[in-house]
Parts: sequence; structure tokens; C-alpha cells
Amino acid sequence: HSLPLLDKYAKQDYNHDTPNVLGIFLLGRAFERFNQRGLETIQRETRDKAARLYAWLEKSEIYYPAVPNPALRSENAVGVKWRFGLTEADVLAPVRANHFETGVGYGALRGSMIRIANFPVHTLKDHERLISALETARVPERTASANPARQ
Repeated sequence: HSLPLLDKYAKQDYNHDTPNVLGIFLLGRAFERFNQRGLETIQRETRDKAARLYAWLEKSEIYYPAVPNPALRSENAVGVKWRFGLTEADVLAPVRANHFETGVGYGALRGSMIRIANFPVHTLKDHERLISALETARVPERTASANPARQ
């Protein structure tokens, strides 16, 4: 795209690109629902869900927060690491079997962490079901060498 090209079509009352009408419609519907709930409610729910996820991670024997410093943690994308020699495949198998998707680590962190989205569309019940799925990951035989201390 260039400004001269866009200007050329605008002078003819044409759109250079056809707008994604379905996407715009669905986005409008989503914002209607968000407006009904209210910004303060959405922000409070997001904080509460993040706090519950991090509290679970702090208590878990298998999982722990990817970001050790609570002051630096995101409320919208919760990074999760694991112990006991689990692999990314071990962690993702029960997640996907329960019809969830999570993000994975980037670059050097790929294969060693997942990211749990915490968006307004995700409910507390969704997070509880995801936690239940994560807790069913098959843990290899636990040995002292496979049980690193929390980082």
C-alpha cells in the first residue's frame, strides 16, 4: 500500500482493499459484550484470574511461574515452567486432549515453557478446567536429579 495509491482509489470512491466485514461485525459484537460487563469488571476479573493462576503455580509441585519476580509478571499472559523432566509434549498432551490451546515459549525458551492467555473471553471456570488438565500430565519417575529447585 502507498498513500498515492490509496488516494487514487479514494478519489474514485473505491476501497483499495475490501474490508473484512465479518471480522468487523464479530469485533463489534465482542465489544458490545465487553461494554455490557464494564471496563472495571473486566479489569477486576482479569486481576483475579491471574492471581488465582499464580497462586496455583506457587503451590504446585510440578509447575512454577516462568517469571520469578511477582512485580514483573503479566496478568494477560501467564508463563508456566515445569519440573521432573517433563517435556513440552507431556504438558501439552492433556491440555489439548481437553480442547485447550496455550502458547509455547519463544526462541531459547521453546520447549521449556507454555503461556496461558488470560483474556476477558476466558472465564474462571475455563482456567479451573485448564489447571485440572495440567495436573494430569504424566510425570516421569521422580528422582533427586529430575527435581530441580524452584528458580
